[in-house]
Amino acid sequence: MNESSHSLAPAAGTVITGDFDGNGKDDIGVKESATANWRIRYGDGTGNFF
Repeated sequence: MNESSHSLAPAAGTVITGDFDGNGKDDIGVKESATANWRIRYGDGTGNFF
C-alpha cells in the first residue's frame, strides 16, 4: 500500500475531496481561512497528491 502525508497549517480552514479535474481520481481541496483562497492537490489514484 502506498502512503502519503501532507501537513496543513494550524488554521488551514475547510478541507474537501472530490474529482476536481474530471479524471475519475479523488483530489483534495483546502480553503485558506485567512485569504479565502483554495489550494488543490490532484490525486493520481494511488494515494499520492500533487
